[in-house]
Amino acid sequence: MKPFALSSFAVASLLAGAAIAIACSSSSSSEFPGEPPKPDAEADGGGGFGKIPDPVDGSLESGLGACAPKLPGALSTVWKAPVKRAVCTPALVKSYVAACLAKPSQTESDGTCAKFKTDNPECGACAEPTDKSGPIQWDRGDVSFYTTNIGGCIALAQASLPQPQRCGQAFSEAVQCGRASCSYCFGAGGSYDQFTECQKAASKVGLCLDYERASLNECEGYKNADAGTLSCFHDGTAIGPYYERIVSLFCGSD
Repeated sequence: MKPFALSSFAVASLLAGAAIAIACSSSSSSEFPGEPPKPDAEADGGGGFGKIPDPVDGSLESGLGACAPKLPGALSTVWKAPVKRAVCTPALVKSYVAACLAKPSQTESDGTCAKFKTDNPECGACAEPTDKSGPIQWDRGDVSFYTTNIGGCIALAQASLPQPQRCGQAFSEAVQCGRASCSYCFGAGGSYDQFTECQKAASKVGLCLDYERASLNECEGYKNADAGTLSCFHDGTAIGPYYERIVSLFCGSD
């Protein structure tokens, strides 16, 4: 998903190299797209997005439509600093992505992902910890989706700095405001593009604009070539290798 500027920063940063949103429903008959579409410049997730069931063309009007942002009056953000854990070999990282992220509508319902986590408990727990401090963050409900933890990745990449958590936390909080304003869109039948546009709009006003400004302040130069964070962001190529890269940053063993 793209660069998520709080407003535009959070949204842009998240998408540009960050949270990958994949929405799914609890229906076993629903299916994700074979592979999530590549994110555009400013959407939540940075990697890609899929939804179960896929929205019917015309189910919502084009543009923001029914997915105009609903900004919270107040927001209680959650941040837990990530911890690097070397518990997934390169082969396990590839297996995890194939078993759990590539086709979640299929592998969530047929038990493939659950089996991987049972067979490889340390690797599975590192990739998807319940406290959302790992590389993949699930939001499960009537419509479920996952994103990549770009803020956490930034924090790990900047571990040598005097205050390594500041940018990552601010980035994460900006992302959380956009999600809180727009995640309802999935249940309304909205598309990934509508969710993206909703977050971009949310980042320009009210509370989310405040979070975006804080993120911009803390993360100045965060995508410079020498910042060490570029691996956290999707580069527009195939999505599978990006998932593998970000999981390895949090959980990979040499």
